[in-house]
Amino acid sequence: MAQLNGHQVRDFLREHECPNRIAQAYALRCLVHTATFANDFAADARWVDAIVPSEAGMQILDAISSYSYPPADERLALFGHFWYQDPLIDFTESDFDLIHTIIEQNSTNKQIFWPLAQGRILYDRFLELGFSRTDSLTPQETADLLADVPQGIYQAGGIVSGPLGLVASQCIRNFRPRNGLGLWHCSMLDCRKLHRVQFGRPRIRLAEAYDKIADATVDHWKDESRWEWPVASWPLSPENDWKSLSEMPLFLGDCIVDSERAVLLKAVLESSDGAPIREILRKKRSDITSGKSADILKELSGMEQLQLLLVLQDETILRHIDELVREGAIVVPTTEVREVDNSKLATCRLRAGASIELSSLGIRTVRQSPILLLRHLVMKSYMEAAELADLNWRIGTKEASDTESTLFEFLRAATPSVAIDKLVLTSPRIANSVARELNTEVRTPGEESRKSLEWKLGFDLPRDGGRLAMIGALLDRFRDTLSRIGTPACDAERHEIRSSGVNAFVELEGVLDEVISYLVWFLYSDHAKDTHFLYTKKSASRLVPTALGAILSSGDEAVAWNTSGNALGTCLRYFQELEKWIGELPLKDRDCLKRDNDAMNPSPSDSVTIFPFKHSQMWADASAAALRQLGTLIERAAKILNQGSVPASRNGLEHFREPSLFPSTDKLLATVESMQEFIRFIDEERLFPKLYWIGGTTTDSYGQRSIRLIDSGNTFHVMHGPRTVVGTLVTRGLSRARPVLLAPGNIFGLPNSELLFEIRQDSEYSSYWENYPARDDNLILAGIEPERQLDEPSDEPEFLPTAAHD
Repeated sequence: MAQLNGHQVRDFLREHECPNRIAQAYALRCLVHTATFANDFAADARWVDAIVPSEAGMQILDAISSYSYPPADERLALFGHFWYQDPLIDFTESDFDLIHTIIEQNSTNKQIFWPLAQGRILYDRFLELGFSRTDSLTPQETADLLADVPQGIYQAGGIVSGPLGLVASQCIRNFRPRNGLGLWHCSMLDCRKLHRVQFGRPRIRLAEAYDKIADATVDHWKDESRWEWPVASWPLSPENDWKSLSEMPLFLGDCIVDSERAVLLKAVLESSDGAPIREILRKKRSDITSGKSADILKELSGMEQLQLLLVLQDETILRHIDELVREGAIVVPTTEVREVDNSKLATCRLRAGASIELSSLGIRTVRQSPILLLRHLVMKSYMEAAELADLNWRIGTKEASDTESTLFEFLRAATPSVAIDKLVLTSPRIANSVARELNTEVRTPGEESRKSLEWKLGFDLPRDGGRLAMIGALLDRFRDTLSRIGTPACDAERHEIRSSGVNAFVELEGVLDEVISYLVWFLYSDHAKDTHFLYTKKSASRLVPTALGAILSSGDEAVAWNTSGNALGTCLRYFQELEKWIGELPLKDRDCLKRDNDAMNPSPSDSVTIFPFKHSQMWADASAAALRQLGTLIERAAKILNQGSVPASRNGLEHFREPSLFPSTDKLLATVESMQEFIRFIDEERLFPKLYWIGGTTTDSYGQRSIRLIDSGNTFHVMHGPRTVVGTLVTRGLSRARPVLLAPGNIFGLPNSELLFEIRQDSEYSSYWENYPARDDNLILAGIEPERQLDEPSDEPEFLPTAAHD
């Protein structure tokens, strides 16, 4: 047969009498072909009955007949090749139900393993076992790693593997088992890549037979056909075959974690979408199908839940997640954007057809340019509704034939918010049409619906970070109450002032608590090694007692830092200590914090950039001038608060007072003004962990870059490149969907060296991924530059390793 291209292979499938059997056979082949085999693996004797070679397959088997391999291993090896120019398997005579049974039984008795890619179970186990090898494991080390770990969740075609065996899915996905996964992060401080570990295969006859068949096929045909992708994505059309490259198997395992997955499966089981899952449970776990959904979930492990969810179409899963986020059953904080890490995608060798991202605004799949998608959906919705005349009026079209061009000009000039408000949400019919295309719904037109549509279209616009906006609103309300009442004339008016003011003071406690925690974390941490440039309030608060003292004297009393939150008096005392501590830093000895040079990759001899993290605490890498400037800012912030007599006003409101002792309105207004000035100051000087979004980058003809950061108040800050330092978090590798923190000031005192941090708020997701990555100082790839460690996806099929691989 002449070499076939992808179109010819599709023609072959369309003309074949059983194309779906071919696709099923290929899916089973993929699940066993790249499985990890036990050290004593020998093919089940039933493979001889299950696999019937084609005429071409018999020719290949005749070519290796002199080697005398066990017939079952020989047939399984032939099944692993599946095709070359011609199919090697007779699709009508082979028994694929028997093959299905053999593979399930082999997975149950741990003769074959599907290494678990989702979550961090295998990652943590790799570090726990303390292997000295990092690029590959021996067969015995591989067996030790996979022992007592659930079977991995993979999908080939319409078949999902896992602890329940093999189950049928309603959709086609291609996320196949791998002979290696990303399992560790090396300790080199200027490397943040996930490194891949190859799993060792035992010396088994199956591998030897596979290699000999490979040699025979090359000798016989010379050139391969392009079978793989058309068969792998069948029966999807060429226009839709990208859907088979779904991130869903990894997304559900990495981004919907622990009890959230149970909440999702419970919602599915209690809806009409749960029927196929209940049918699978009837066959695989008949002991638990009679109970309520909550009782069923108690009997299923997290990996079994994940495998069952992948039975559903992506659209169904996305819709349920969206509803649960909207209802608050799955909590996603404002700053949190959940997505599969790019380096994990690479080590799993998955080229995603569309990325999946989850935020507080819901879930979305990102594939197209947002502005092109908006233009397409607007045009489509108005055309289907026969309302093009209305669209022309809204965008000011002069000629009916110019609608598309005028629409594009309108979208170019307008912000996404304005475009959605004016062209989509003004018409319920158009709004519902656009929402359906985005796999969501518009319940009530308004700001929340607009933000949700913006997000789902792919626009990454700033969102309110919460705390500063909250205290700003409370202070405005407190000031308005004071201005309206003036001097209170009765208990009811004093109570109204007290109620309005106490909330503002409580929020101030939270603001001060986080300012102290953030600045201590910023200066006291080893960001290159420990924080990985990721800020969490919890980790920051834990450092305060270490840096400033667990107990501080305050007059005749002592106050202690509480990582769960602190009263105003405690916050003010620790803020005072923070001011003193930062003021002393420029004069402190830094040499005791200097790290070994072995912790860093050597810079090239012609390097014009520097690695600035020479010490184990950030302040020791800072310039003395930058520290003094930061100390001046803290001093100024403290002075602003002191001017307003904040503690006295708070105490005057908090406790019952005779009318004559109640704080005067003028005094309280002065306190409010002082607090408002303090909030503005810490916001402008970035002393509070303030959120920015990456608004865009530009590069001139000289290679100079400008990175525009924008906050929720549409205030811009421009960073400049190229960077003069290395080893920091840079915008090129960051998702525009996720906010960043811009460190206060220029801590290194160098041009183009501002520091960025990612931020993670408390949630079930953040708790699950806490202390990840977990670096091991013993795991270093010596002599290899870290930026070259990441295994990129390969076009080559991943064949069974040779028997000599050890």
